[in-house]
Amino acid sequence: MNYDLAKKLKEAGLEQDGEQELYIFPDGRQQDYYTTDHEAVYVPTLSELIEACEDGFWSLERGVGNKWVALSKHMYGTPFFDSATEAVANLWLVLNNH
Repeated sequence: MNYDLAKKLKEAGLEQDGEQELYIFPDGRQQDYYTTDHEAVYVPTLSELIEACEDGFWSLERGVGNKWVALSKHMYGTPFFDSATEAVANLWLVLNNH
């Protein structure tokens, strides 16, 4: 996951701590332990994102060109993304009106 997506999740209210201690900085540098640096944002795991979607999450599928789409029972789904994590992160943003 890149910094811009992780920052969108933070700004939309996603928890900033969880299973792992992975943070990303604006320059793309990653740190695998907690930081008080306000520019760093938490990188959630796939399972954390699925749980955060609650009952809005329906499925995750790999499509053409090994791209991923996350689907909800409330809508068709996200566009295709390079990773499953990106697809579910974007589904969470849609479910939370961001």
